[in-house]
Amino acid sequence: FPVKKIIGVVNLDTVGRLNGKKPMIIGTGSAKEWKFIFMGVGYTTGIESDLIGQELDASDQISFIRNGIPGIQIFSGPHLDYHRPSDTPEKIDTEGLVKIAKISKEILIYLSERELPMTFTGKIGKAISKPAVTPKKKARASIGIMPDFTYSSGGVKVGMAMKSSDGKDHILMKGDIVTIIGDNKVSNLKEYSVALKKYSPGEKVEITFLRNDKELKAIIVMRAR
Repeated sequence: FPVKKIIGVVNLDTVGRLNGKKPMIIGTGSAKEWKFIFMGVGYTTGIESDLIGQELDASDQISFIRNGIPGIQIFSGPHLDYHRPSDTPEKIDTEGLVKIAKISKEILIYLSERELPMTFTGKIGKAISKPAVTPKKKARASIGIMPDFTYSSGGVKVGMAMKSSDGKDHILMKGDIVTIIGDNKVSNLKEYSVALKKYSPGEKVEITFLRNDKELKAIIVMRAR
């Protein structure tokens, strides 16, 4: 389908565990109309959403944004079973899925009836050429946390800290704010994502973080994501 004819992308990615939280809408910084659309959606459905305008280097809407197409991701938020085999079907929040369906319907109706393109405010990226030989995929590194995507006041706030494979508690705690990973300053989620790509699982890395406004340092072992 011609790229120039696509006026917007709605990506539903990990939407089954809302559990009383507000749906997160990631990518609303890609068009100035998104926040107004969700104001209307909230009024029509009575469902409020957390709008995440920060640029993130993740999920399927990113390839569209890099090509100048406004895109969002609807996300029900992190949880302890995120990307793990323990995320089993009986844990799906069916009432939350109904809410996701309602807001998705309103967005799609709006986009289908809109005649003019939205005002793109995202960041167009460089075209990525396909290599002749597909390289072996490098395991992605993680510091073992799920960020608080709604936080945008400098650094990356810990929304959830995962236990290690041996069941030990993480050095980081919910509410801590990570500011440096190795030699990489981390002031937002984009910088956080870029910093993680420089490491491999098993590497020891010093991190700097704030806890109750006090700066602390610790050595952590990178985990496989």
